[in-house]
Amino acid sequence: MHRHHIRTSSARAEVQKPNSEPSPATRRVLVGLIKYRVMVRKRLWHFLLSLLDTRVPILASHSLSTESRQQIKEFLQAGDVLLESNRAYPGWQLLSRLMVGSPWMHAAVYVGNGIVVDAGTEPRVARIAIDEFLNTTDIIVYRPRFAGPEDAQAAVSYVLKQIGRPFNVSFDHGDNRSFYCSQLVSQALLQMPHPINLPVERVLWKQVVSPRSIARSQDMQCIWPDGSGKPALERALEQGSARLSISVKPYLEPLRWSVAFGAIAGGMCIPMHQPAQALMFCAAMAVLTLGRASFKT
Repeated sequence: MHRHHIRTSSARAEVQKPNSEPSPATRRVLVGLIKYRVMVRKRLWHFLLSLLDTRVPILASHSLSTESRQQIKEFLQAGDVLLESNRAYPGWQLLSRLMVGSPWMHAAVYVGNGIVVDAGTEPRVARIAIDEFLNTTDIIVYRPRFAGPEDAQAAVSYVLKQIGRPFNVSFDHGDNRSFYCSQLVSQALLQMPHPINLPVERVLWKQVVSPRSIARSQDMQCIWPDGSGKPALERALEQGSARLSISVKPYLEPLRWSVAFGAIAGGMCIPMHQPAQALMFCAAMAVLTLGRASFKT
């Protein structure tokens, strides 16, 4: 075949080849949909955090006694780590049990002078008065096995320097510009001349340091209350001095709305070709509501 005909055939093929690039209007629509999906997921995540932060009334007898608070304040030294579990926030308790397998849901570092520093009581790393922090139902205190006073000083100094940093809402353990509670503790212990490495655990698809990592570490010594590492109610149940009563009926109505919200949110955030993920999301919302329990002693 003549070269001219070959070139002509190739040119026609190029002309007839359909354009695979989307038009500017289509591109704008796609970008808008992606942004909308990201926005919905972000708002949903913040809604779930606000749901977990919902406080429910508890009996005064469930709070730490005045005697226990005074004992803790007498025991505390700069560098000690406090783990907390608060029955006034059943959402966080249930999430901690399901995802981490631990009754402890929050951690803070005592820096001396009646002050603890944590990430989570405020939406940032902040100073909290010890009396305010002890306004809860269960506390346990761990003391890192410091090699010397310089270790405690380094840990406290690091924590104080992070005050004002934002809360790590993504729970990204590798992000040192923001912190969640036990991440702050972990990073402080790594800054010491003789660092302590807390175990990293996998929760869903993330690698995290949880309050359970602190309780399980051989380099952390429980100094209050009795070394068992268990909340007061759990110890009372084991000793037979308390009984557990679970009532489901009061939560059937909010459960219905949680299932509806889960279905709507799942449909908005998860493609329709992934029905299993939408169903799991819906079930998780139902469990969060259903898992509230009333304790009678």
